[in-house]
Amino acid sequence: MRRILLLLFDALAVSGGLFLAAEVRFDGNIPADELRLVLAASVPIILGKIGSLYLFQCDRWSFRYAGSAEFRRLVAAIALGSLVGWTGVYLIGPQSVSRAILILEPLFSLFFMGAVRFGLRVAPESIVGVSKANTEGRPVLLVGAGEGGVMALNEIRRHPGSDMEVVGFIDDDPVKLGQWINGVRVVGSREDIPAAVKELGIEEILIAIPSAEGEEMRKLIASCRDVKARFRIVPGLLSIIQGEVDYDRIREIQPEDLLGRETAESDPEKLRQMFGGKKVLVTGAGGSIGSELVRQLAKAGANLVLVDQSESAIYLISQELADQKSTGEIPPEAKYCSYIADIRNRTRISNIINEEKPEYLYHAAACKHVPLMEDNIVEAVTTNIFGTRNLIDAAEEAGVSRFLFISTDKAVRPTSMMGATKRLAEILVLTRTRKMVVAAVRFGNVFGSSGSVVLLFKKQIEKRRPITVTDPEVVRYFMTVQEGVFLVIQASLLSEERDLFVLEMGQPIRIQDLAKDMITLAGLRPEIDIPIVFTGLRPGEKLVEEVITKDERAEQTEIEKVFRIRGEEQRPEGFDGTLEEFGRLIEHTDETAIRDLVKKNVPEFKETP
Repeated sequence: MRRILLLLFDALAVSGGLFLAAEVRFDGNIPADELRLVLAASVPIILGKIGSLYLFQCDRWSFRYAGSAEFRRLVAAIALGSLVGWTGVYLIGPQSVSRAILILEPLFSLFFMGAVRFGLRVAPESIVGVSKANTEGRPVLLVGAGEGGVMALNEIRRHPGSDMEVVGFIDDDPVKLGQWINGVRVVGSREDIPAAVKELGIEEILIAIPSAEGEEMRKLIASCRDVKARFRIVPGLLSIIQGEVDYDRIREIQPEDLLGRETAESDPEKLRQMFGGKKVLVTGAGGSIGSELVRQLAKAGANLVLVDQSESAIYLISQELADQKSTGEIPPEAKYCSYIADIRNRTRISNIINEEKPEYLYHAAACKHVPLMEDNIVEAVTTNIFGTRNLIDAAEEAGVSRFLFISTDKAVRPTSMMGATKRLAEILVLTRTRKMVVAAVRFGNVFGSSGSVVLLFKKQIEKRRPITVTDPEVVRYFMTVQEGVFLVIQASLLSEERDLFVLEMGQPIRIQDLAKDMITLAGLRPEIDIPIVFTGLRPGEKLVEEVITKDERAEQTEIEKVFRIRGEEQRPEGFDGTLEEFGRLIEHTDETAIRDLVKKNVPEFKETP
């Protein structure tokens, strides 16, 4: 309907241009004979113009983004239409219309038609437009024909180092389908991407949708699984709002972009108010979660005590802090010291905590690899249970005011020794009487951590090896370590005595879909270029992770995405004696008896077949 109405208006515009030209030629007093000639000429002139406008697809523009490319197209269409129309007039008529009318009519028609097509534009681009597209670059398909897409198109054309040529837009808005935007046509919706890639020889797909986060991004990538093309993305919503789409900031799509959630952003100023000048001890400071705790607390100006049993991990995070301090990324008042120590060594840990006397203690050290801990039960118990006991005893003795324990979603109805020992550590932390404030936070899978499936998939894709997935239906909760740690820090300050918190983890992601998306992002095709092999669940693993039990309920706190778990924490009868029994069994390395004792004290523990 829009196109029909536009063509009808174009016919009126040509008629108006023709009669205005006649009025100007004869000073507002058109002779009767000349008027009859003008009326007779109007038919071929209108038909010639309409046909030419249709040929140049001037009925398919996006008026909002019309620029110099569209103006040139309109001029060419009117010139051709005038040539065809006036040729028809002279071929069929014995008498000719005044030559002055022939010259004036196209100018007036251009004015009338241009007034509608460019009248909605308020930017200077309606006059000057953008520079000519790079005709020798790699063919690129731009996903998103809105403000972000137009900014990206203009930046690509302006940038001297650009090797891209945008040859088509993709947009799900049916109104935009077929329209021309700054000389580039909207060739279809996301379902049409595979056909567009094949037809236009696309080498790269550039996503320019400000709202393309999480689930939306995953759906978009899923629609491209049958194509071989490179994927990149323009900056996010804030940059587009500020008009700062910079060619140099166009980047590769990362697996983190596929998270089906809106991430909570860290607030450095808020953290600085909370932790500036405070002494904070972090265990597992060289690990994925611990090192991110160190980074965020260092930027807040905290006085940090780093503890880890890995010499190389402590060295790397210490060097990172030194570099950031020299470049001003962390404030000059931020201090840190490092200790190589095993939390299972009770004397060593007690000496460190009593010497440093931190105000806050964040306990992130743990044995966390599920299949490995099934084969190393002694390590799981000594680290996750006894290591935690050593820390909490020493912290209470040294007068630590707040103790935060990083738990896991695998502690909920555990099916693994890792999950069961972390569940016992939760009970240990939350049920003992003490002066300091304690809290535990259940944390899900960290995107890109040292044990993450994401890194495994990356290595397999780089080497063009089959991707290994345990089960077609296995799903997991994911979050970025930056977001998770920020929420953990927020939760640690909410606790008034002893609390168990869980983070809002978003929608679970099917691992098979994640594998397919990562293959697609690498410009390859799942099952064609790289197969997916299902290996079966490993010992201790389950299909679906949980965050609370049926006897617990999650209650929203004042911090968005942080929930307090309500449900009275019960300390198993004779728990202290149980710990002593664990100690005796560990001395004799009786793994069968240790496993039985874990089952006895974690009734919800159910081993996987």
